[in-house]
Amino acid sequence: MELRNFKIVKPVSNVADERKGDLEPLRWTITPIRNPELDCERLDLERLEKRGVIPPVIKIGGRLVVKRQKIAILSEEEIKTIGNNSGSRIGKRPVNVQVVRVSDCPNPADEYGRPTFTVLLSFDENAEVVARNTFTQTNLAPITQSNNFLLSGTLPGSKPSPPIQEDLISATVADSDFQSSDRVDRAQYPEDAQAVVAVVDSGVKFDLANEPSQHLYAYTDRQNQSVPLQLVRGRAACGLNTEGIGYCGVTAYLGVPGSPPATVPPLLNVLTSLSRQQVASSAFDDHRLRTIYEDSAGKRSDGIGGRHGTYLTAIINQESGRVAGVLPVKAFNCGGYGTLFDVLSCLNYVLEQKRQGLPIYVLNASWVGSVDDEGKSLLISKFKQLEKAGIIVVAAAGNEGKDLGRNELFPARYSALLSNVITVTSVEPILKPVLRNTGSKNSTGNGSIHEDELPLLEYAAIPKSQFGLSVRGFKVVGNFSSTFVSIGVYGRRWSGFNSPFNDGQSVRGTSFAAAFVSGRIAAYLHDKGIVPTAGTMTQLKSELFATLTITENSLRQTVQEGRLLVVNS
Repeated sequence: MELRNFKIVKPVSNVADERKGDLEPLRWTITPIRNPELDCERLDLERLEKRGVIPPVIKIGGRLVVKRQKIAILSEEEIKTIGNNSGSRIGKRPVNVQVVRVSDCPNPADEYGRPTFTVLLSFDENAEVVARNTFTQTNLAPITQSNNFLLSGTLPGSKPSPPIQEDLISATVADSDFQSSDRVDRAQYPEDAQAVVAVVDSGVKFDLANEPSQHLYAYTDRQNQSVPLQLVRGRAACGLNTEGIGYCGVTAYLGVPGSPPATVPPLLNVLTSLSRQQVASSAFDDHRLRTIYEDSAGKRSDGIGGRHGTYLTAIINQESGRVAGVLPVKAFNCGGYGTLFDVLSCLNYVLEQKRQGLPIYVLNASWVGSVDDEGKSLLISKFKQLEKAGIIVVAAAGNEGKDLGRNELFPARYSALLSNVITVTSVEPILKPVLRNTGSKNSTGNGSIHEDELPLLEYAAIPKSQFGLSVRGFKVVGNFSSTFVSIGVYGRRWSGFNSPFNDGQSVRGTSFAAAFVSGRIAAYLHDKGIVPTAGTMTQLKSELFATLTITENSLRQTVQEGRLLVVNS
């Protein structure tokens, strides 16, 4: 269901109508907020657009919020009521509100106690009016609502930024190369699988040729084998095109088809020739960063990085032994940014697919975001529905090096609140210098040498070739918490993980650590014939931890019980 350009009103009370027994009209209240922090002009919007932030934004409490947008949970009847009214005012000023988008899939029937949709509302231009409002109606309870926050980690120009290349020093966003799927594309991927991982991210590059007329579906993996991606298309649901590949829930993308060219952001020009149905039914990964690299000699070169969701998909395929199919769900745009509304809509799609019988056992959430109390209410409500549906959520801890006990980042913190959430971080070895066993009287065998002893050893003219490095434990390089972080993942290399593609690159960050865990869990469930349920989730998590991880004492202060997963990346 798609509704646009309706006005929300605060009509004058009509006593005569009320006496006739008519329902009291929907009341609309907007509280003006005057705060210089909310001045959009103070943000460098041109810079943000180059970094992939497409909608105009404002800043509230250090968080980026889509300007003049509000999320509300409404029934279909309430949406119609809103659309049938006109003439809203604040004092003497008219204030119009449009229904920008209604989520394609409804909220689960039991989520709010009645049939509802997640609805995105947009205010007209009023510089001092911020999306803070209250809906009430005499026969209805207050309606859940939230500002539409941007969910993202760091800007693409700062480290770490997905996917991470070792020598990346700066990046801006390249124009979208989004593709709709055609009949040849769809024939490559089945409609079902024995175990499915839903990857809510930037999508997947299902046609590796990157040209609609030139099809390529196999890639060379890190073992130098030519293999296809293992994808699942999804089932008929919510009026969406079942012949597509996955789902695109990015509002900015769905609004482009049919728009005047002057209103389309330059990054999204490729979408103007497509229909809304083509966009919604294609989870193509157009996440691309124009990057600058610097080698060890200081030589710089330009390139194109990105494809965050595609990297995650390849890792999950490989780590599951290729028994798990990935359902690609696109909630993040070409710059790696998504909004709270888009994520909620995409989670509704995943839940609907599970209700339609698609065996979704795991959801990979390689992203973190910060929201206010209203946003928390909407987000955790959806994650509780995933718990009820028996879907294990593997969430990235985030890459900022922060203590999650002091920083409210979601869904990473849900691991302590919900039985189905596993939060994953990335770890590296702690290396100490040692003197190799040379047989000389100065040799310390494999004993540890303190770093402050190195100058003395160098002064004693002991050759550097006699020095080595020894692992003396592990340290977290992403966000950490012995309360909220469930597993630390080490990729058997100095920093990060080998790329799943045979491209000579490395990737760093908790996004990829989460994908390794998702793949391992999917393989375990498949091999054991286990179907997760809400009732068995707590026991299943304990079983997964005992089977997949070991205890590393050096991580006990930063990871729950010091759990460590070592992968052959």
